[in-house]
Amino acid sequence: MRKPSIAIAAALLSALATGQTFAADPAPAPPAKPHYECFYSSEWQGWRAPDARTLYMRVNGRDIWKAEMSDDCSMLRGIGVHLVTRFHGTSTVCSPLDLDITVADDTSIGRETCIVKTLRKLTKEEAAAIPRKDQP
Repeated sequence: MRKPSIAIAAALLSALATGQTFAADPAPAPPAKPHYECFYSSEWQGWRAPDARTLYMRVNGRDIWKAEMSDDCSMLRGIGVHLVTRFHGTSTVCSPLDLDITVADDTSIGRETCIVKTLRKLTKEEAAAIPRKDQP
């Protein structure tokens, strides 16, 4: 009878050493649903680019959204440029895929396509921290 109890004890010690448990593990929590904030394209009222990769947009008069480009979009900082935007699908903007931005100068000769990498609504604190010259 001694041999089975030694074998059981050895198996338990081995299981403990390898981190195995005998109690049922609780089921993993379901993944959190992503929270999307969106705006309608008609609510976009102005923009400003503090550098070649950042675009601040004023939406609905009070909100500031930040779009970050995947590469430099040098014309964003140009004088006399405007954005040519196309919206895919609905007029709701929720993600970078919803924005197709091209920067054009006043002569319509120069154009540059800007690929949006990230898009998010800034908190009130983040918006207030933007220097006045860079506010949209």
